[in-house]
Amino acid sequence: MAAFDTFRSAPGTACRVDPPYDAAEAERIDRRRKVKQQGLMTERSCDQRVRRSLTEPRINNGYDLTFSSKSIPSASFQSIMDIHDDETHELILQVEIEEARARWEKAGGKAPVTSRITDEQMAIKVYLHELLESLQVLRDNRFAHSMDKAVGSDADLLSLYQDLDQLEISDRAMALKLSEHGSVRGSDVQRTVRSSLTSYPSKSTTHTSTAAGSLRSPANSRRGLVQDRCVICMEVIGSKTHLRVPCSHFYDEKCFVALIQSASKDESIFPPRCCQQAIPQDSFLDFLTMDVRREFEKAVAEFSVKPRDRIYCSNATCSEFLVAQVKSEMPQSLRCPECTKRTCSLCRKAAHPHVRTCEVEDSDSKLDSLVEANNWKRCPECYWVIELAHGCYHITCRCKAQFCYLCTAQWKSCKCPQWEERNLLAEAERRVDAELMEGAVNTGRAPAPAAERRDRVHAMTNQLRENHVCRHNWYVKQGAANCENCYNYLNRYLLSCRNCYIDVCVRCARNRM
Repeated sequence: MAAFDTFRSAPGTACRVDPPYDAAEAERIDRRRKVKQQGLMTERSCDQRVRRSLTEPRINNGYDLTFSSKSIPSASFQSIMDIHDDETHELILQVEIEEARARWEKAGGKAPVTSRITDEQMAIKVYLHELLESLQVLRDNRFAHSMDKAVGSDADLLSLYQDLDQLEISDRAMALKLSEHGSVRGSDVQRTVRSSLTSYPSKSTTHTSTAAGSLRSPANSRRGLVQDRCVICMEVIGSKTHLRVPCSHFYDEKCFVALIQSASKDESIFPPRCCQQAIPQDSFLDFLTMDVRREFEKAVAEFSVKPRDRIYCSNATCSEFLVAQVKSEMPQSLRCPECTKRTCSLCRKAAHPHVRTCEVEDSDSKLDSLVEANNWKRCPECYWVIELAHGCYHITCRCKAQFCYLCTAQWKSCKCPQWEERNLLAEAERRVDAELMEGAVNTGRAPAPAAERRDRVHAMTNQLRENHVCRHNWYVKQGAANCENCYNYLNRYLLSCRNCYIDVCVRCARNRM
């Protein structure tokens, strides 16, 4: 097809006349140009394009399909089929199909059915049919490969699903035996599945590797039979940018950035950690945006100072961290860079430049009276008010300080008793009741009689007196409830410990406890 036509308007002059715009033809030209850039098609014109060699006579519907040398292609169709790139292969086939259809219409393919079909039309029809078959074979082959890959990659996951089904059957059988004999050992399936759920609160397992705390991108992500999953949202990592932390768990970008943002505001999860193992800062700083990194660096400067030495803005709506404690007996006025309010360096209230003596506000005295009346305690490091609900007198504050709840002395530096019998009994009853309730739900039987409950509470009390620190063994507990540690409401599931029966969110289990 010519690029443009000319006509003479006067002797010695020529004018350019653009043909009417054809969107389909423009698209075909654009696609043909892309293929040519890859070196996969020649520079010949459309009428001289490569076609499959048809040198031998062929008979189809009574017509002799022997062609002259002018209509024989200069290259074979098999050369196209030898291309290993499926996307390029499909693109070439689609271009050839479009051009074959265009030639079919040009050769009179829309003529009445009763008209005699020519040799050229028959050749184009056979060629178009072969192209369509080749395209379908290519797509079927690609689909078959994807199915085979999916079955291989999910083999271990399907096996674990089968083990989970078997676990439910074994749990019921074990509960029935327990109600009859009082003690029974778990099966191999139960121990295997529960050990996997201890590390990963999901229905799949993940790979491990030698590198820890390393940043992974789509270019260097590992591929294995079992797909890696984010330990927080449990989504498949796939080709997404992710981070592997020292405990061998994986975080996708969204969940890890959320962890850093939370750690920048909540000291109870600072420094960022997973499974009680700190995540090195140099392994994830480049992972953060400038804003998130700036907030995290501010948190590092704040939380690296002892809580009792921190000075915050006296403006209650600001409370920006200013500096560490100023070593001076004279009050100094500290200006907040955020709200421009000034704070006294000694009493940490609003600055009073004309008054040398700091005054104690009446609200502080009222709070101290309330703390004493309710038998609450203040952390000796950060002065945070703490109430002991259950458990022993060993307190671990959000600022990481550990002290005795009775005398607020550093833990193990006093001679106070470790337990109060009333709290010890309450904790034992809570665990036994949770255990009995779970057994009643699984077996469908009525709760245990009072005598059995009393014996179990007594045994649990002695066990807690000897070993009160729980090494949590988590499993997924479906259903909406509040986290017993941070009190946030979760509408899908929680992680429940098989030993102490505490129900917490994934964030607390992985990053806080």
